[in-house]
Amino acid sequence: MPLIKESIKNFKGKKMANIKYMQLEKHHVTVRKGMIASTEDWDGKEVVSEQDLRTYLEEGTTGNDEKDDLCLDQVQDAECMTDRDEDWISERKGYTEIEYYSIGQEFESQ
Repeated sequence: MPLIKESIKNFKGKKMANIKYMQLEKHHVTVRKGMIASTEDWDGKEVVSEQDLRTYLEEGTTGNDEKDDLCLDQVQDAECMTDRDEDWISERKGYTEIEYYSIGQEFESQ
């Protein structure tokens, strides 16, 4: 079944132009989750110090690329300890961005 009628008529029965386009909506969402990261790997071996992990979380770096990589691994393996708190800012504040794109003859499946 086509996504758009090929021949649209106005109330007088006159054929109207068909302009196909895509609409892209951009929403801004903030998601807050309480996370817990460990200083130990899955085998229970300490891979990063508590101070280095805290520094990484607070400042974005420990000042040492190797330690930063270890900290990032620990942060990515962190467990979520709270419910998600989502705030759809764009809907609450009314600034959803909408863009339009003219397209060719057929719609592509996404």
